[in-house]
Amino acid sequence: MATSTLVRRVTIDIVSDGVCPFCYIGKRRMEQGLRLYQDRHPAPEPRLVFDVQWHPFELDSTLPTKPVSKRAMYAQKFGPMAPQLEARLDRFAQDVGIKFKHDGLTGNTFDYHRLMRHVLVEFGWIKQNLLAEHLFRAYFEEGKALSVHDTLVDGAVAAGLDADQMREFLTSGEQGYEVRGELAEARRRGVRGVPDFTIAGKHHISGAEDPAEFLAIFERVHCESFAQAEGDAASASASAAAQAVAAGTACGIDGKGC
Repeated sequence: MATSTLVRRVTIDIVSDGVCPFCYIGKRRMEQGLRLYQDRHPAPEPRLVFDVQWHPFELDSTLPTKPVSKRAMYAQKFGPMAPQLEARLDRFAQDVGIKFKHDGLTGNTFDYHRLMRHVLVEFGWIKQNLLAEHLFRAYFEEGKALSVHDTLVDGAVAAGLDADQMREFLTSGEQGYEVRGELAEARRRGVRGVPDFTIAGKHHISGAEDPAEFLAIFERVHCESFAQAEGDAASASASAAAQAVAAGTACGIDGKGC
């Protein structure tokens, strides 16, 4: 069925890592911005509908596949500053309904990225976005390592996918080449911190910015899409990734920020 002239589809591309706390927080803040936009433009008004697609980034490709203590990893990276980091993350998380479990497990995320890409390619963005939510929750709120295939399969099942098919995929090694290509593309683009959002292919937000900043970008895309000047639509330029890391709203590849 053809898309209504009153509706325009827009893609939000998110470069992210499953072990990045600001990626989880950023997802929630983006969703708050989406709800604000939807409240402003209810049907049958002209409006945007958004597809959300997740793309890989590795904060630490040296993490082992065998789970290790998340708290011990933080202590190794941040030393005596680790408790302050946990407290700061808790403050951000509380505002978006997240309760971090800091004493859980962590591990390598390459297979997580393989599964995320497989689900996007084979089942579409809605299933992938559901999977992202379930795996963020498993890692950050339940303390489960994303390097463990049982964790990944459980998240896929919660998203409505078949356990045996997902387990077979994970043992196959498929999508590894494609994930490495996307990781290289993110480096080529200069992505140095996550989350990194691209809206409608050209508007950028780096870091877990406030819902109001997402709303401003959505309103700008709305005006561009429907070729009309809405005087109350805010115009916002995205922060640079380095600024977001420095401000403490993104995870940097060198460990800064989270």
